[in-house]
Amino acid sequence: MDLMNDFNNDSTNTIGLGSTIKAIGTIGDNAGLVENEVETGHSNKVSVRWVFKRELAKLAKGAITLCDYSNVKFDALIEYSSNAKSYLQDYAKKIADVYRKKSVIVQNSLDTVEVGDVFINGEGVEFVNSIHPRYSDFNNFEKDFANELDKVGLEWLRNPSSGYFQIPLLDGKGTNNFNPDFVVWDEDAIYALDTKGSHLIIQDSERKLFFIEKAYEEGPDLLVRLISEKKYNEQGEVIDTKGYTVWKLKQGTVQPLHCDNIEEAVKMCLKK
Repeated sequence: MDLMNDFNNDSTNTIGLGSTIKAIGTIGDNAGLVENEVETGHSNKVSVRWVFKRELAKLAKGAITLCDYSNVKFDALIEYSSNAKSYLQDYAKKIADVYRKKSVIVQNSLDTVEVGDVFINGEGVEFVNSIHPRYSDFNNFEKDFANELDKVGLEWLRNPSSGYFQIPLLDGKGTNNFNPDFVVWDEDAIYALDTKGSHLIIQDSERKLFFIEKAYEEGPDLLVRLISEKKYNEQGEVIDTKGYTVWKLKQGTVQPLHCDNIEEAVKMCLKK
């Protein structure tokens, strides 16, 4: 951050052209409305602090709280379409890249959250071993998987889209958190299980199947699995329209493991 340019005394790179849109027409006659964009001498002024924090938030929200914004360079005012603004966008990207490379996701078994009630749309589907007695809004694949998962006898949760259970993502490719569809517990492990459509397999296997270290020696392992209908090879190409694929991280690489039926897929997900 100390190497970032100071624009307080820069009267060249802080200036940028602005524009306004003028609409000319007859009252009551929208069909005849003519819009013209007119350049103005300057664009709106904003602080370096506002621009930098805004751009960094788009790329890595967690990095915002780690930066010191007390330096007077952040008080400088720049015009929004100026070269300075483009510079700050690039600099925010550099900081976000450093943050992601230097950050490590760890599992803290002491950081717990109380699971509350969930909304049920209609009657829902009743289960025996789930934390909540019913869940709703399944697609066919999710429903089949949930029914088979319930037969295993382990305690499980259908994770809402807002996420009781969230895993941060550090790749900067879109979403900030991974919210698995199902969370399962046994004595030694927590399994984060996610059912995916075929178009998401490669994208999500690269992003979400990673090794998560423990913050402490004690506590369960956290294991992430993706499950897809059909059988895929390592390149994400369908090799059999029947059956299922469980995606696991093994020896540092994502590997597809094939199952002939949903029962096998559930059991494969729960293998260490």
